[in-house]
Amino acid sequence: MEKARDATDAANIRAAYAEVQTAALTEEATDSNTGVTRSGASGSFTWTKKVNLVQKQDEWQSSVPNIGGVTIKKEEVKADGTATITYTESTGITTITFAPKS
Repeated sequence: MEKARDATDAANIRAAYAEVQTAALTEEATDSNTGVTRSGASGSFTWTKKVNLVQKQDEWQSSVPNIGGVTIKKEEVKADGTATITYTESTGITTITFAPKS
């Protein structure tokens, strides 16, 4: 079951990554349909989306995914935590950060 939750989390993070990239490419403002938010000023916008994880164990139990060229470290993922995908316009860098359940 945990491997299935891993796969669900990886798929949800990939989808959020695609939504953030699309919003940045089209320079969309905050979109309530996708949950992507934009902040900052022109030339230094950031687009962000948070994903609630469904895993019940810390760390990936299956293979560690590489999402959009961002390698996720096995130990970063926390049970019932969140993943936040952020694209920063000024640097052109996308990051995926994880936080434990709050």
